[in-house]
Amino acid sequence: MNDERKTKIFLPFIIHTSAFIISFLFLLACAPSPPEVVVHPHTGDPVRVSVEIADTPQTRRYGLMYRTTLPDRHGMLFVFPSETAQSFWMKNTPLSLDIIFINAAHSIVHIAAHTTPFSERPIPSPHAAQFVLEVKAGFCERYGIRRGARVEFVRVPTSPSR
Repeated sequence: MNDERKTKIFLPFIIHTSAFIISFLFLLACAPSPPEVVVHPHTGDPVRVSVEIADTPQTRRYGLMYRTTLPDRHGMLFVFPSETAQSFWMKNTPLSLDIIFINAAHSIVHIAAHTTPFSERPIPSPHAAQFVLEVKAGFCERYGIRRGARVEFVRVPTSPSR
């Protein structure tokens, strides 16, 4: 096969394949990034957590129930209509979690660390909270996160859906 014939056969293939790859990369770049919570510990670098949002009564009711895995730096953010007393439990939740209570000013007001899987014992915050972040147990200890740390929301609706 001569070079001119090879070019006629392969050039359209190369052009179409290149167009497909460029289109795919463009779509990938335009895909919305997941919501994140950025926790600013008292010392050290900020910690980014990719979150699922629980902002309806149904999503808040089920939370992380029945989940058997949760990657590090991933979690669920519960968004409530206003800052008020919050209490959680671990019913039907096989993973131990750190439950982080956050007030309307985006400050951590309480941490329930290493919760007991499947427990129906209430886990209240002694301080009012509008947001609650659930992450894998040991997260707060691993990243030096304590009460009073500032929290930032990225691509997170700060009022619940209906």
